[in-house]
Amino acid sequence: MTLSGLFGVSTPDDPALPILRVPPVGGVSTLPANLSLPLNDTGVWNRTAGTLTLAVFPSRLLVDPGNSTLVPTGVEAGVYYGLAFNLTNGVEGQLAQSVAIEASGTTLSRVPVPNP
Repeated sequence: MTLSGLFGVSTPDDPALPILRVPPVGGVSTLPANLSLPLNDTGVWNRTAGTLTLAVFPSRLLVDPGNSTLVPTGVEAGVYYGLAFNLTNGVEGQLAQSVAIEASGTTLSRVPVPNP
């Protein structure tokens, strides 16, 4: 999964940019609390391309310490996922960028992310 259009950022390239699980906008997540995000804990940040690439797992790990059973689901339809990452804006101000989310290996096409 790739987020693109992240230009005007001073954060240098990072092959392991930390990705955090957070509540989605509005504070409501339909992802059960005992399941981790089906994504790596890090993503590949490419400053020149303005992209952050995340690997999606074919299954999620049950976070119960007594039971590490894999739940074979991946990214589910109808589930709101919340994730966060830190990028630093450049020294010059800019208008909001046209950010999009793309996926490979599926029929999902490029989806623009609306500006707040």
